[in-house]
Amino acid sequence: MTKYSSLSEVCIMLVEDNKINQMLVKKMIENLGCKVIVANSGLESLQMLDGNTPDLILTDIQMPMMNGMELARKIKSHTNPITAAIPILALTGYAGEDEKNAALSSGILNVMIKPFGQDELKTVISQALKINPDRP
Repeated sequence: MTKYSSLSEVCIMLVEDNKINQMLVKKMIENLGCKVIVANSGLESLQMLDGNTPDLILTDIQMPMMNGMELARKIKSHTNPITAAIPILALTGYAGEDEKNAALSSGILNVMIKPFGQDELKTVISQALKINPDRP
């Protein structure tokens, strides 16, 4: 049994440093009916986790200062077990097998290559949260 009956019950933290990508992905997430919290960096997202517990984190891999894999490792080792259990998906402009394997070993569930469409995003989020993607 899943915790969610539809995507409209889901809150996603989007961690993206590129403003254009941030705007596009945020709109896609909103179009799926999800609530979105935006963080401009890995560090900002960690600070925001103190007051927010999103259902899923969608992070860019390649960001300055703290990349998405480092962010995932920090979240997965968080002292709060609820925070440590948040599913993490990654976005990247390029992911060879080595980078994809490194991402998965850091605690990231899945890696999506940019550009991706709303249908792919819906499928990956639904799989991560065990939601029927066809449910309104």
